[in-house]
Amino acid sequence: MICFGRQSRSARPIALEQQWPPAATVPALQPDQIHLWCACLQAPAAASQQLLPLLSAAERERARRFRFRRHRRRFILTRGILRHLLGRYLGIAPQHLQLAQGRNGKPYLSGAGPTELQFNLAHAGQWALYAFASGSQPLGIDLERDRPLPQAEQLARRFFAPRERDALRALPASERSRAFLQAWTRKEAYLKAIGTGLAGSLDRVEVSVGPAGLLQQRDSGCSGAARWWLCDLVPAPGYVAALAGWGDGWRLQQWQLPLQALRIEPPIDARHYPYNDGRQNEPPFP
Repeated sequence: MICFGRQSRSARPIALEQQWPPAATVPALQPDQIHLWCACLQAPAAASQQLLPLLSAAERERARRFRFRRHRRRFILTRGILRHLLGRYLGIAPQHLQLAQGRNGKPYLSGAGPTELQFNLAHAGQWALYAFASGSQPLGIDLERDRPLPQAEQLARRFFAPRERDALRALPASERSRAFLQAWTRKEAYLKAIGTGLAGSLDRVEVSVGPAGLLQQRDSGCSGAARWWLCDLVPAPGYVAALAGWGDGWRLQQWQLPLQALRIEPPIDARHYPYNDGRQNEPPFP
C-alpha cells in the first residue's frame, strides 16, 4: 500500500496565481524553481513539418504509425516542443538530445552531457503540459480535458480506494465528473513521478477528492511520505491538471509557449524526411 502523511505547510510549493502568460524565451532555471509550460497543439500542418526534423528516427517512426493525421501531428508537436524546451535549458541543439524511456514509459535524458534536469510531460485534447526542475528530485504531471463523465462512479469503483469512492459519492451529482478527473490527475501525476505510470495500481494511491489536492495518509508507518506534495493546475479553460513533486521550498513559475517561438533558424527542410502515410494527392508526411 502506498501511503502518505498529510502535507505540512512547509512541504507545499509556493505557487503563483493561476496565470500562464506567453513567453517566447526560456528563462534560466534556478535550483529552487519548477518551470511549467503549456502549449496549444491546435496548429497548422506547417508547424509539425517544422518540428519534425528535431525528432529522432525512432520518434519519427513512432509518429508514422499513427493512423489518424491529427494524432500524428499532435505527437510531433508534443515531442518537438519538449525537445525545444530541453534544448534551451541545456544549451544543446534539440535534434542532438538523446531521450530514452523507462520500463513504464517515463522519458528521461540519456547519453553524454548534463542530465541533472528532471522533466515530465502530459497532453490531452488540444493542449500539452511540461514540467522542469534542476537536480534529482522526481516530478510528475498529468492533464485531462474537463468533460462530463456519466460513468464516474463506475470508474471510481474500479480504480479508486474505498475512501475516495465514498468521498466522490458524497458530492452533488453535478460535481462528480470534475472531482473524479481532479483525483485522477493527482493520482497519475504521482505515479508518473515515481516512474510507474498507469502500470502502478491506482487504488493503492489515495488522494483527496475535492478542491484541495492532498496525498492522504494511509499508514502512519510509511517513512518519507510526508515530503510528497500535489499542486492542482488549470493551464487552459476546460482542462484540469496536477503536478506531483518531492521536497520542500519549491517555487513554481508557469508560462504559455507560443508556437511561433519554435521557429528553427536556419529552417530545416522537412522534405529531407519523406515519410508519408500512403495516401495519394496529399502533402508529404506529416
